[in-house]
Amino acid sequence: PFKIKEYSVTPPAAGYALLRLLATGICGTDVHIHHGRLGQNTPLILGHEFIGEIVDINAGDPILSVGDRVIFNMASPCGKCKLCESGHSANCLAFEVAYDQNPEMPPHFFGGYGEYVYAKAGIGDGALIKLPDNVDYMAASMFPCAGPTIIHALKLGGIYQNKAAQIDTAVVQGSGPLGMFSALWLSLVGVKNIYTVVRDTGSQRSAQIKKLTRSAVITENELKVLAENGLSVDLVIECSGNPEAFNFGCAILRNRGIYLVPGQYSDSGNISFGPQIITFKALQVIGSSQYDASDVADYIAFLSENSGIMTDIGSGVKAFPLAEVNEAMDAAEKHLFTKVVLV
Repeated sequence: PFKIKEYSVTPPAAGYALLRLLATGICGTDVHIHHGRLGQNTPLILGHEFIGEIVDINAGDPILSVGDRVIFNMASPCGKCKLCESGHSANCLAFEVAYDQNPEMPPHFFGGYGEYVYAKAGIGDGALIKLPDNVDYMAASMFPCAGPTIIHALKLGGIYQNKAAQIDTAVVQGSGPLGMFSALWLSLVGVKNIYTVVRDTGSQRSAQIKKLTRSAVITENELKVLAENGLSVDLVIECSGNPEAFNFGCAILRNRGIYLVPGQYSDSGNISFGPQIITFKALQVIGSSQYDASDVADYIAFLSENSGIMTDIGSGVKAFPLAEVNEAMDAAEKHLFTKVVLV
């Protein structure tokens, strides 16, 4: 279980800002760390989906000022490795993660599960992305990691750039924030047929997908019947994190179909897999693990451009006070709500 500790709050160092918590999401990655499926040093202030207000700043970036509401992008690429230099900083070989520090060492506040956090705020750092006035921070807390993660995967697949013009039918595996944002984006760019595969079509998450998107909500067996009757699937996005989902995703794709796999972000076990299906169908299978500041900025722009659905997006967020972190984690692990945040 998590423990509540108090530390002294001090002015930010040169090149940094001090942020006060507005909302910080519990991500599936946090759940994986909590269960030991992703290695992590301890002690640790967990959390990387921090949205806060700047209360003090000691940096030279004229875009940022006290009172601004910002998303803190906690993963910083090195800017020097081969991938960074070739435009693939989201897969930097030497990432720095802001919360991967011992909170017992000053200035203590490094991770998202805290009332405050210190963030790089110098010119060009890309750690802080300002929220426009028409973007509600609680709505933004719905997909602060899932949105940029999916946007980056779509970019790697060449789909984001042309707004899915070549996609008639898409399947999303999973109803969590990754799957929900995928279905929402596909709906708003005009993909004709969208199916979201879920275990329980009557769940709260399924209801939210129906409310937010044009996607049909369907079980794997129901979709299998459609595939056997000639459904041609151009794109599958794996968002469930279930290793068994991979076989089904490959099976329902048409020849030369695109399979984006951002959802397998932990070691949840192995499966028996026949790789010849990739060869025989000439599938395009694309892994995507991280995102960078440009993807976060694109996520915020997406919300700003679709501000008419802001209230509906925010309605899926369940807020817990920071002191109830263990209850919040339990709710997130049990998928009791679409999105759980700490406030």
